[in-house]
Amino acid sequence: TYSTDFPTKSEYQTYQGGMDAFVVKITPDGPPLHHIIIRDAQGGGGDEVGTHTMTTDETLTVFAAGYDADNNYIGDIEVTWTGTGVVEGNLSPTTGTSTTFSPTTTGTGTIHADDGAGHTDDTGIIIVGIFIDDSKGGLAESPDGNTKLKFGPNSLGENVWVIIDPNPIGDIPSGPTGYYRIGDSIVEIKVYNSAGAPITDFNNPVTLILHYPDVDQDGIVDGSLPPIHELSLKVFKLINGAWVEMPGSKVDPEVNTVSVPLTHLSVYILMGQPGAAAKLDKVVVYPNPFKPDKGHTVITFGHPTDLTKRLTAKATIQIYNVSGELVKTIKEPDDDRVADGVATWDATNDKGEKVASGIYIYYITNPNGEKCVGKIGIIK
Repeated sequence: TYSTDFPTKSEYQTYQGGMDAFVVKITPDGPPLHHIIIRDAQGGGGDEVGTHTMTTDETLTVFAAGYDADNNYIGDIEVTWTGTGVVEGNLSPTTGTSTTFSPTTTGTGTIHADDGAGHTDDTGIIIVGIFIDDSKGGLAESPDGNTKLKFGPNSLGENVWVIIDPNPIGDIPSGPTGYYRIGDSIVEIKVYNSAGAPITDFNNPVTLILHYPDVDQDGIVDGSLPPIHELSLKVFKLINGAWVEMPGSKVDPEVNTVSVPLTHLSVYILMGQPGAAAKLDKVVVYPNPFKPDKGHTVITFGHPTDLTKRLTAKATIQIYNVSGELVKTIKEPDDDRVADGVATWDATNDKGEKVASGIYIYYITNPNGEKCVGKIGIIK
């Protein structure tokens, strides 16, 4: 228009009879913002961020796309970014039209966008895990190396992301009678597929491997109180609030690990029994001689306080008379079912009959090929 009076008061205006002009006033702010959607590309491109799986080596950049009431994209919006769970504290920048999540550990969480004017949005669950290619199998390992999960090929039927959670519950239930938990060995294993669905069962068993500390390799778990012998260690899983022993726990004293096959996922913990000796070479047997008339009721194999003078966690005691006849066989763990390095003999034979006064020979062996031999006197 030639008009110097812009915007005009009427739709048409003639200037010196030269021309007619149609004048339109354009609102510079455009349509009002109605809602925000967090997307994985700028400019309203890409996809809305729903469930997302990734590893700690990857990053995720997201954008706050603004839309009007008709769901038309109107621009990327300045927002404040926050996170939950594993995302919290790992977003940069925390204000702007976009942010990048750089995970430092495995876990789950969400990203939240807020423009401060009542418009907000959240991503779906972001799963940060250890990637396992099902066709090849692989090893998922905690950052401290204390927990490992070994997958064989085709164990799952699909590729997965594994999360090893070292703090799955607050109040940890006590173990079965005679068992004590090992340090902070409690762990929960979580496995997700690409759609974010949890997987709890496997096509083929996978192997859970838990590490225990024994720096001096003396057979006693470091820091355990009461002292726990490594050969007594077993893996337990949490079922309905109670610890249940897993079948097939296998101790490897050379590398200080306990492994067990799994077909189902749960919360797991390492527990052991107190007090057995590391070697079978200094077993104390008392009272010796044994005198029932003096109030003696049993003969004890294993020192009451000195662990080095007890039985090993697994041991067999065979008692012979001087004629070389086998009188009694005792196993450790004995009737108390606790591998505490202590067993007792009530001076009866395998038929439950009281033995006669005299000298008896005890012959103690264990699965490691160690042995201990001595004499017991019984005086009635």
